[in-house]
Order: sequence, then structure tokens, then C-alpha cells
Amino acid sequence: LQHKLYKNTAITIAVIVVTIAILFFFGLQLLVKLSLFLGNIKSIGEIPSASENAFILPPILDPIPEATNSAGIPISGIGSSEGQTIEVYLNGAFITDTLVDKELRFSVSELRLEIGENQIAAKAKQGDKESELTQEVIVAFETTPPALEVKEPFGGQMVRKTPQVKVVGKTEPEVRIVINEFLPVVDSSGNFSFIFPLKEGENLVKVVASDRAGNQTTNEIKVIFEP
Repeated sequence: LQHKLYKNTAITIAVIVVTIAILFFFGLQLLVKLSLFLGNIKSIGEIPSASENAFILPPILDPIPEATNSAGIPISGIGSSEGQTIEVYLNGAFITDTLVDKELRFSVSELRLEIGENQIAAKAKQGDKESELTQEVIVAFETTPPALEVKEPFGGQMVRKTPQVKVVGKTEPEVRIVINEFLPVVDSSGNFSFIFPLKEGENLVKVVASDRAGNQTTNEIKVIFEP
């Protein structure tokens, strides 16, 4: 009987030890998880301050030409809130500012450009908050007319029988050529040719080269046709 009592006591002690070990191990994990859970609830319940929650959207600039021969261009666009201040930057430097009206529009009558490429950007400000700069828009200010050489025909050339003449010339790449009202093909090197129709008597062949900024070079040749 005494042996059986010892055996039961040993079993009971073993069960208690195992139970304590399980409670210690898993209870500790549960305690950690509960602590993390309560911490998350606290962070979710916190309301961000105005300085953390407020932000301003950058303005939207209206389309700007990629090149111009004018020293100044207008800048306009859309803001996100009436009364915002829109700051305009040129080549990384602040130039001027303007206000957003009740229709959320803003404009600067003239932004003076520098010769060559100009990088234009803007940002919005309201109170002590400001937006990021808009993506820079590149505008080229170019005033030099494109080169133009008309190789054929020559001035005063007489044409007989066939009422046409071949116009051959060269300009710069990416320059548009107009021969009177006709648009010949200009290759990647600036070469062009066109069969120009003639009427009886004197014909004025007017070749105009225009670059992307609107600069032009004109060459006029008189050709006489006799049937």
C-alpha cells in the first residue's frame, strides 16, 4: 500500500511539473502576443496630428511648347485649393509666384527664358505646408533661323516643253520644308527634293524652312516656263 502511495505521489508531482512547464512556455508566448496586440490597438486608436496628416498636391501645369523663339512665355495651370500660392521655378531658381483663384486656376503672364534649354517647374504652398515640385518641363529658347540651301533650280531658269521643275535642297535635320503649298519629304540628314508644277510664264518657287521653335528661312526663285 505504501509503495502504491509513493507511486501515485510521484505521478502527481510529474504531472504538476509538466503542467507548470507548459504553462510557463506557452503562457509566456501568449503574454508577448497579448502585449503586441494591445500595442497595435493603441497605435490604431491614436489620431495623427494635423502636421502629420496634412499634405498639398503639386499643381498641374498646362501644356508648354517644347521650343519657342519668344523670350517670354505664359505659364498657367490648376491648383488644388483656392488661395494657394503657386511658386514658379526656372532652372532650379525661384522666379515668381501667383495665387489660385476660385476656379482653381492660376497664371503667370510671362516667364522670361534663357537662350537654350529651360527647365520649368512649380509647387503649391498653403500656410506652413508646401507640395513637392512638379516634374520639370523642358522648353528650348532658340532664335537662330535654320540653314537652307536650294541647289535646283537657279534663279531665272528657263524651262521648255515639260511644265515642271525639280526643286532640290538641303536644310537641318527635323526642319519642316514648305515649297509654296507643298510639303516635300525631308530625310534624316535634311535633304529634300520635289517636282514642282509650272504654269506658263513666270513662276515663283518659294521655299520656306521652319524649325521647331518657329524660326524661318525663306528662299525665292523665279522660273520661267515656255510651252
